[in-house]
Amino acid sequence: MSCFNEDIEKIFKYFFNSRIFPYLAIIIFIAILYYPSFECHFKTEDFTLIEDARNNFSLYNSFVTEFFSPQFYRPITRRIFFSISYALFELNPTGSRIINIILFILNNFLVYEIASILTKRKDVALIASIFYFTRGAHLIAIYWITAGFQENGVAFWVLSTILLYLQYINSEIKLFYISSLMCSIFALLSKENSVILPALIFLIEIYNQNFKGHINYKILLLRIIPFFMLTLMIYLPRIYILRPLILDSPYKMQFSFSVFFNNIAFYVFNSFNNYIEILLLGTLSLLAFLDSENRKFAYFSIAWFLIGLLPQLFLAEHPRPYYLNISLVGFSILLSVGMKYMCEKIHTMKYLVAIVLLSACIVSARINIHTNEYVKSFYEYEKFINNILANLKNAFPSFPDNSLIYIKNVSPDMVWLLGYGSVISLNYNNKLAVYFEGFSKKLPEKYPRIFYYFKYETNSYTLKFIEEKSK
Repeated sequence: MSCFNEDIEKIFKYFFNSRIFPYLAIIIFIAILYYPSFECHFKTEDFTLIEDARNNFSLYNSFVTEFFSPQFYRPITRRIFFSISYALFELNPTGSRIINIILFILNNFLVYEIASILTKRKDVALIASIFYFTRGAHLIAIYWITAGFQENGVAFWVLSTILLYLQYINSEIKLFYISSLMCSIFALLSKENSVILPALIFLIEIYNQNFKGHINYKILLLRIIPFFMLTLMIYLPRIYILRPLILDSPYKMQFSFSVFFNNIAFYVFNSFNNYIEILLLGTLSLLAFLDSENRKFAYFSIAWFLIGLLPQLFLAEHPRPYYLNISLVGFSILLSVGMKYMCEKIHTMKYLVAIVLLSACIVSARINIHTNEYVKSFYEYEKFINNILANLKNAFPSFPDNSLIYIKNVSPDMVWLLGYGSVISLNYNNKLAVYFEGFSKKLPEKYPRIFYYFKYETNSYTLKFIEEKSK
C-alpha cells in the first residue's frame, strides 16, 4: 500500500509541476460545465448594446462624452467589447459567447498564477482555481453576455493588475510595476468595483512585508499612492455626476447596519452552491485556521473577500451573485488552504480524498447549472422573443426605412425584455425606431416617415397591429 501511495504521489507531483496540465485541466472542466451556455441567444440589454455598437459607436463618445453623463462609465466592457464582438460576429451569439468564455478561462488562469505565487504551491493553486470556477455565483455572467463582458472583463484587468504587482514585489523589476498600473487603468475603465484595487494592493503589501518580518511604511506608501491617485482621478469627479444613481435608482446606496449585514449574509450564502457545500466547504474554511502557519493566510483570504465586496455592501436593492467575481478569489484560496491542511493530516489516501471532494464540487456545479432558475429563464426568454418576432414578421415581413413602431399597453418589464426596442430594430436590420407609449421620453424626430401602431397583448405575448399612419 505504501508503494502504491508513493507511485500516486509521484504521478500527481509530475502533473501539478507541469506547466501545461493545470491549464488544460481548467479549460477541460470549464468546457464540460458551461458548454450548454452556447445554446442560448442574447438577452435584454445585450440587444441594446449591440445596436449601439452597430449604429452609434464612437471612441470619443465612449471615453469622453459618457464620462460626463449620469450613467455607468464602462467604456471598455460595454462599448469596446460589444463593438469588437459585433464587428467580428454581428448577431451571432456564439461569437460573443466565445469571447466571454475565453475571458472566464483567462480569469481562472490568473487565479491559478496568483494563488501559485501567494501559496508557493502549484497543487494548492490548481485547487483554488477549481473552487473558483465551480462557484454558482458565476452563472449569470456566463449566460448573460452583458453581465459577462462587464464582470469577467473587470475581473480580468483587476487580476492582471494583482498578478503583475506580485511579480514586481518578488522581482523588483519596474516594468512589472508600470504594467500593473496600466492594467489598473483598464480596470477602472471597465467597471466601478475596480475602485477596490488600491485596497487590494495595500493588503498584498502588508501581507508580503509582514511575512518578511517587518513593514516599511515608506515603501508601502510610495507603491500604493499611484494606484490611489489613478482611482481618484477617474472616479472622484464621477461621484458628483452619479448622484442620481446613488440617491434614487435600484443602485442607490443606503448606509445602514441592516443593509450591510443583509448583504454580507447574501454574498456569503451565494459563495456556496447548496447546503451540502455550506457544510463541506465551510468545514474546509475552518480547517485553514487550525494551523498557525496557515492562519495569517486565512485572515488574508477573508480580508480579500471583504475588500472585493466593498462597492456592493450598501446597495440596498441590487445585490447580485455575480458581484462576487473578485471576492471569490480570496474565498477559493481560503478553501484551497483548508484542503492543504486536511491532506497534510491524512497520510493515506489523501489524493483520493482531494479528488473526491473536488469532483463533488464539479458535480455540484453541474447540478446547480441544470436546476438554476436563471438558466431556465434564458430558454423561456428565447421562446418569448421568437414568439414576438414571428408574430410581427408574419404580419410585416419588412418595414420601409425611417419607420417608427409605436407600441401601446407596455410595462417597464416588457420594455426591458424587448431590449428597449433593440430586439425589433436589430432583427429588421434597417433604419427603424421603436417607441413605447408611457415609457419612452419623446418621439425620435429622425424617423418621421410612417408610424405603425401596435398594442401589446399580455395574454398571448404578441403585438397586435392597430393602424398605419403617415406623418
